[in-house]
Amino acid sequence: MKKLRSSLLAGLCAIGAAQAQAIDAAPAPATAESKPHAYVGLGLGVVSDTIAGGRRANAKIFGGYEFDRNWGVEAGLAGFRTSEFVAVDYRPDGSYDVGQGKMKSARAYLAGKYSVPVSDRFSAFGKFGLSYSQRKISAPVMGWNHTDRDTGLYAGLGAQYKLTGNLDAVVEYERYGKRKVSGPKADVYSIGLKYGF
Repeated sequence: MKKLRSSLLAGLCAIGAAQAQAIDAAPAPATAESKPHAYVGLGLGVVSDTIAGGRRANAKIFGGYEFDRNWGVEAGLAGFRTSEFVAVDYRPDGSYDVGQGKMKSARAYLAGKYSVPVSDRFSAFGKFGLSYSQRKISAPVMGWNHTDRDTGLYAGLGAQYKLTGNLDAVVEYERYGKRKVSGPKADVYSIGLKYGF
């Protein structure tokens, strides 16, 4: 995570310096994209899940506000489906009970966003902020019924392509906090659509 943060910050600083020089050299004319505006979006994320096994697709909703063509803020919520697993309760005498366990998790984030226009339709962006994760675990045979919560750093890198005047296609990689020991991993790859107002 430290390497990711360092790389992301170094990249954003370098991009920001290059953008500042370009703006000083030739100020860009005001366009609809450079004016402050809000946006909302829907996405589909893919995450590895050690409980369910393999990769799973999960829904994501997000929204934000862009102050200009470079700077903005964004918040999002990713809802991960319920993962089921086999729970085994071993007794001291060597016998055991087998039952079904369930884990349901969700994640949210709030981050600053920096975008770099590459062409009229294509731009790259980086995000950095805070994430919140919650996991509800239930396994009656083990006597488990509790909720784990944690807060950590959030980082994202991605790109967007303008499909129409207000609609963009978005692809990105996101990292939600620390490495997760079980259940959905911290790394998520997603695609989505973003609508600007």
